Amino acid sequence: MLSEQKLEEAKYFLEGMKKTRIEPKSCYFNYSAFLSAWRSVFETLLYEGAIYYGIYDQYLKRYRKIPRELKSNEEKYLFIAAQIGNSQAVEFFGWMKAKLTEIRHTDLYQERNKAVHEGKIPEINYVPFQIGLPDGHFSLIGFTESRRFQKQITPYITNCEEEYCIAEKTVKEAVAKFHINDKQ
Repeated sequence: MLSEQKLEEAKYFLEGMKKTRIEPKSCYFNYSAFLSAWRSVFETLLYEGAIYYGIYDQYLKRYRKIPRELKSNEEKYLFIAAQIGNSQAVEFFGWMKAKLTEIRHTDLYQERNKAVHEGKIPEINYVPFQIGLPDGHFSLIGFTESRRFQKQITPYITNCEEEYCIAEKTVKEAVAKFHINDKQ
């Protein structure tokens, strides 16, 4: 299932954030990648539902093309499912609409838009530093900045962990309740 692969991708970047929490630049890269993978879990699950219930094909038959915005628009899928009288699809897309409404109101969803579309990263007081000095001695300033960054990024990582669990639960629930992966 594609949504399970996206979930695995999100987990990979979440683990990367944990491993690089003392390396600000690497941590930010992992954070941005996590946000994209995390959100695509839900979009992919929605698309898989459209394929599973034949909604995607129905739309193609009627209109001969798929507009870009349809691929991740639960409202349009729900409308098409109702139009063709597919009650199972209506139930699934109604369920997905409720899940996505919750997700879209999370701080992490908003952070994703800022990080990906605006290039903004969490508001953390980070000053680039070098741990080793040119003469080979240890820099206490670098160590202090590293510890400060680690302390400031930790709540973001915790939030990502919590939202990852919600994504994981949503995928498992879709499989158990709607059997989305039976035909794939």
